[in-house]
Amino acid sequence: MNKNEFYGSLLSGEDRLSLHRVLLWLMSPAEAVLFSELCQEASDLEQIAKREKQEWSGWFRYSLDNVKSKINFPHDLQARTIKKLKELGYVDVTLMGNPAKRHFKIDYSRLSQDVVNLTDYRA
Repeated sequence: MNKNEFYGSLLSGEDRLSLHRVLLWLMSPAEAVLFSELCQEASDLEQIAKREKQEWSGWFRYSLDNVKSKINFPHDLQARTIKKLKELGYVDVTLMGNPAKRHFKIDYSRLSQDVVNLTDYRA
């Protein structure tokens, strides 16, 4: 693979993380990366539920190991970042099932509210 093919492969494909710049005005870069990853996972699972004509509650399981394999955040960084996202009100976190597993739900209304407020502030 030559240099141009390498750079092209970095900018395309499924292994890209989409990160909207407005998130960097609302949270730290680490929080924005993890939040974007959680939003992508939620979106993927919602699309699967729709395709299979299943109801989507918004809750989804995303383990520490899943996050580590996707964005290479160590467990301690994940814990701190999730705590902050929860404090900011962008995600809800709960334990479900037996044995209990951590589940997330994105609070899109809170995000929308903060984006509108930020837009008004920056205007």
